[in-house]
Amino acid sequence: MKRDIFHGKIRKEYYSYILVYMIFFLLLLVGVGALCVCAAIWGMKSNSMEERLLVAAFGAIALVLAFVYLFLELLVIRRFPKYEKIRRALFNSDRYFTESNSTEYYGRNRWRDKTAFELVGVFTEAEKGMGGKRPARYTVYIALVIVMSVLGLADLVVMPMLYEKGVTLADLSDGEFLLFYFSVAIMCIALAVFFLSRAFWVAITAPVEQGRWRYELYNALVGMAVRKNNKKLKFWYTTNQLDQIDELVKSASDHTELKLETHGSKLVRFFVVDTANGRVVFTGRFV
Repeated sequence: MKRDIFHGKIRKEYYSYILVYMIFFLLLLVGVGALCVCAAIWGMKSNSMEERLLVAAFGAIALVLAFVYLFLELLVIRRFPKYEKIRRALFNSDRYFTESNSTEYYGRNRWRDKTAFELVGVFTEAEKGMGGKRPARYTVYIALVIVMSVLGLADLVVMPMLYEKGVTLADLSDGEFLLFYFSVAIMCIALAVFFLSRAFWVAITAPVEQGRWRYELYNALVGMAVRKNNKKLKFWYTTNQLDQIDELVKSASDHTELKLETHGSKLVRFFVVDTANGRVVFTGRFV
């Protein structure tokens, strides 16, 4: 089993989800802690020392919790199935682990939480269909989901405290601040949902896109063959067509490669290889 930061304890199809889940909460806690500490040191000079110490202490607690949380997450994952009580507090199911066949839900008994749990399963199945290499668009959308989620939660948690202490947006009235506060939160949530939906669309359409280039390339190569045996799926070409074949292969996908087989100085066959999985997707012969 391939070794990774989870010591191979997380199923491949849930690897990205667990990693994003951990990074999200780590960044959230670190962001809240850093903002509070910075505000207490540089942004609250007009406030009393007690107030500044209180905000700084809150920030320090958030920073400590971030690293305690990360330590406990890695501990229960790497030592699975030990520390069951801690694992139940951090994870809502054991289905993420390679050594478990359970699909039982252990989280809070709320419709919203259960729905989210089921959506993760649907999303994971879509991810699995993409194979080993995920499209760049998918990675970008997931990164934007994380950024928008962190910004939205930071706005909800930190902004009221900073406004109350006069650190930011001090010129706004309470009504204007509330409008700005909820507008930013709604915008971040809406963008996170939008980017998540785009990532899901890329995931479910990736297998179709991956198969399309093979179909189109196959038809193009068969169409230009000078001799064919359709029953045995054998196709012959002249050496003068090599440049055209090479151009077709390069334009089909970023994961295609043309390999040639020779006997002495003579070209005998060519192979079109899908470099994403090492499979030969087409074989042609030279007359």
